[in-house]
Amino acid sequence: MPLHLLQDTNPIHIDPNGYMTKPKYIIEHGFRRVSPYYHDFSTTVKARWFKKPIAHVLTTELGQDSKTIEQGIQDGSIYISTNCNKVDSGIKLSPEETRTHLFRNHDILHATQHVHEPPILYKGPIEVVTENDDIVAVSKPSGMPTHPSGAYRWNSLTSILREEHGYRKLYPCHRLDKATSGVLLLAKNAETSSRFQSAFNDKNNTDKWYLARVKGRFPSEPFVFDHPVFSLSYGGYINIRNTSQVPISSTGFELVKYSEELDQSIENSKGQFKLQIEQQLHEMVRSKLKETGEKFVDLDALVNKRPELKEQMAELKWLRDTNHDRELKDVCPECSKILLSDPVNEEIYLHAHRLRHRGDISLDITTKMPEWANI
Repeated sequence: MPLHLLQDTNPIHIDPNGYMTKPKYIIEHGFRRVSPYYHDFSTTVKARWFKKPIAHVLTTELGQDSKTIEQGIQDGSIYISTNCNKVDSGIKLSPEETRTHLFRNHDILHATQHVHEPPILYKGPIEVVTENDDIVAVSKPSGMPTHPSGAYRWNSLTSILREEHGYRKLYPCHRLDKATSGVLLLAKNAETSSRFQSAFNDKNNTDKWYLARVKGRFPSEPFVFDHPVFSLSYGGYINIRNTSQVPISSTGFELVKYSEELDQSIENSKGQFKLQIEQQLHEMVRSKLKETGEKFVDLDALVNKRPELKEQMAELKWLRDTNHDRELKDVCPECSKILLSDPVNEEIYLHAHRLRHRGDISLDITTKMPEWANI
């Protein structure tokens, strides 16, 4: 696909310091890219950051260059506010205090960063499935976060819908993981969002159908599997909000179709390594639940009992940060960040699609089958 810029009906805004505050989208080689830009952001501390210094968090999770981080701390563009639960705006730490502080609850990380958003897949404009005065239902593509978070701001669903369809303010009514595609409901006002979120919390009031493509052959008869739902990130950490209290989830499965030809597949070494670690985690959970019969499991405690597993998770993070699967393209002259080649498909999406949503406030919405379902 040739390189071109998406039409931009709004001018690019430049702040008093000359920073671009509205970057352009670029479509190239099947990816949607965002031109690099500066952004002032703040975020509350995450549980996995506890007792870790700011440099560790910025290098391991946000991929920042250590020299750039040190310069930012020194000039005050990177700092920590602490005791934010006791003081309105918190207490701003000095450069030396910011450098040595270990994150704790009620801390806020502030930083002005030169942002290189990861590219996301591009197969055309986002499809609006249905719409009324209160909600809009879309078919979210794989590899796209729902709202600005982490390394993604402009390459998020709500930001792209604003550019492509002119929606100024949308409120996601439920979660749909970045790697998962399919039906996603967004409210046009806060009142509707609150109503839908309450309805979603009523498990007896909502039915959700997901389509998945997996390795091997599923049983011919429908069955229900009771197990915590979690996955391992390529960053080496577990993708779930509270790893110390992971709830059991009941999921029903039914075989739709099977391909003899595709039963065996080829995976690259990193993908296979990640799968092996995930399988160990899930086997540990199954054994623990069988032993205790409880409705929650402390995944942190299980992992801490297996130092070799923690080492493997750390190694996965290291593999991601090297050029085992991606080649070094360049180094940014402004922020010294290492720029890599485009990510491989398995880092962007899963073969998981939310096919249908029925319930809460008399809705029944179905999307088209994804391309990968044609086996």
